[in-house]
Amino acid sequence: MAALVAPVIVAAALPGCSDEETPRTATFTDVDYAARRFFLPVDPVDPLLSGRLLPPDNPGWIPPPAIDSLVVWLDDRNQANNGGAVLGIAYLDPRHGATAVHDSVLGFFDPLTEQEDFVLRNDLFPPVASNEREGYRYLVLDMLTPIGEREVLAATFRAAYALPGGEQIVRYGAVTSDTIKAKAIFLPDYEYDYGEFYRRRYWYPVRRLELRNTYDLGWKDVDPRKLIVGVRSVATGSDHFPGATAEVTYLRALGVDREKSDCLLPGFDQRIDCRFVFPALGVIVLPDLRPFALAAEDSVWPQFYNDLLASPPARPRYFVPPDDNRAAYDKVHPSPGHDADYVFDVSEEP
Repeated sequence: MAALVAPVIVAAALPGCSDEETPRTATFTDVDYAARRFFLPVDPVDPLLSGRLLPPDNPGWIPPPAIDSLVVWLDDRNQANNGGAVLGIAYLDPRHGATAVHDSVLGFFDPLTEQEDFVLRNDLFPPVASNEREGYRYLVLDMLTPIGEREVLAATFRAAYALPGGEQIVRYGAVTSDTIKAKAIFLPDYEYDYGEFYRRRYWYPVRRLELRNTYDLGWKDVDPRKLIVGVRSVATGSDHFPGATAEVTYLRALGVDREKSDCLLPGFDQRIDCRFVFPALGVIVLPDLRPFALAAEDSVWPQFYNDLLASPPARPRYFVPPDDNRAAYDKVHPSPGHDADYVFDVSEEP
């Protein structure tokens, strides 16, 4: 694997440009997603922790639940400030508790404050254009400051699932006057089995709750129509697949170049579509949960299973296993210099 420099954001001045006109650029890799910031309370393809990952076109798929009574808890693992913290246990599934000694995480938790520590978003994933029918939306925790890699994030809440036999209410955790039991949302690496996070590992479902398809551009107030995003291979340096025609780019294979620059008409224009750019956050969101090591269940936006403008229409298999980039998501500490397979080059027109 070729070595890469660390992600960098550059304000590159052009001749004759004032400071206000200086275009902004960024370079980052596939493993440089916005870490420890965006979280799903339940897994979109295995919300009831059945052990089966079912994409939305599977008859057994469960739509996202309606969530209420949500309280978010954080243990910063700093014993010196535990004076007001509440003793608690984080479980994979608070309904069933722990069946073995390592099936829970003990901590001292502080409740987080909405609008100060986090916001709840239902517009982030899957990204849907404003002129489209809303369809299913997933509740996302947006931590206003990314949590530390050694901290424990948990939540207590109630979820109402619409199932074929009727509505099912699930209570994740409970709070008493002096203790809590909660659903684990993020765990530090040392709480997992060391090594890679294979699906058979006990805590693997928690790993799936962190969104790894979000990339922070490094600046706010982005104009999607001026944004130029290229994706190239580390191995070849090219922005399109070996043996493919020039228009079959990695950007197109990610499912994010399906519209013209007016963000309305279908077609490829080598630009990222507006719907995947969140201007106020300065974030781009890709439509698959694990876009660079894709399995069928990781596509939770059915409209983008297929490249509708290809002939014949088909799902691009460019990022589909066998295991073409496990390191991006299943390694304990992926390194851009050793584990990255793709590079984003981002700039904006002046």
